[in-house]
Amino acid sequence: MHFIKLTRPVNLLVIILTMYVMHGLFLKFMLMGLMCEDSEGIHFILHIVSDPFFALLVFSTTLVAASGNIINDYFDVKIDRINKPEKLIVDRYISKRKAILFHTILNFIAVFIALIIWYFRSNYWPLIFHLITTSFLWMYSGILKRKFLTGNVTIAILTAMVPMLVYLFDKGQFSVDNFAHTQAFNAMGFFALFAFFTTLIREIQKDFADMKGDSMYGCQTVPLYLGIRKGRMILFFVFAATIVTFIVLFVLLAKLNALNISFFVVVGFLMLVSLIQSFKAVRRKSWVRAAGTMKLVMVIALLFFVVKIYV
Repeated sequence: MHFIKLTRPVNLLVIILTMYVMHGLFLKFMLMGLMCEDSEGIHFILHIVSDPFFALLVFSTTLVAASGNIINDYFDVKIDRINKPEKLIVDRYISKRKAILFHTILNFIAVFIALIIWYFRSNYWPLIFHLITTSFLWMYSGILKRKFLTGNVTIAILTAMVPMLVYLFDKGQFSVDNFAHTQAFNAMGFFALFAFFTTLIREIQKDFADMKGDSMYGCQTVPLYLGIRKGRMILFFVFAATIVTFIVLFVLLAKLNALNISFFVVVGFLMLVSLIQSFKAVRRKSWVRAAGTMKLVMVIALLFFVVKIYV
């Protein structure tokens, strides 16, 4: 149970959901481009879940994310004793030696699966993605997360790479017109960019929540490097950039119908709530709550695409 908790299973479920939603979105565009009757009902669902190599891709990506969570807790033992002692697992229930062993095994399995996908599907993107991700997650945990904005941007980029990995995996499976591919790329790219900005906001909010422990170990996170007032302003500008990008992409890519407008209103409202929570936050719990609101935004975005695909 402690090992499972160490991998952060809820976050892993979000990754699995994201990949299958993006996979379904891509197939929807491709099957529509082929004018295929199987784009309806149970046949379409079977298309999504029947590819064993995509299941391997999802499994290997989840393993990489799990190993990243483990190595992050491995390097953060001292800081977590201060920030969140009740959630400390490494060096309390699981030794640091076992944590490193689990981390290494999970990465090895993930890379091995990527090699299998490359051999049978002639698709090298999963291997490149896993090698890059495992390297940067190690660098993030050991060095980058303690530097001004560097760690925040790193995690945001790696998060945005997940839907694009699905696109790169799927696009070689169908030979259809470029218009269908362009539509799929636009929709999945929109989600990737949205994931980048919302993750960046959450990472900065978590930096504010963890100021106490970070300050004792010389971390140069946004609030510690700039101060709380200027740090809030950085957060405000990221929120503003996110909202502007969201509006522009929504206008360019989305049709004006009840579902799209409802999604726009709900997401806009929740982002405003998270922004207000960030400017009112004083204690750690308040910052955690603000970051939780941003996570809810991501989940709603996923559910929106689920509805767009299946309804």
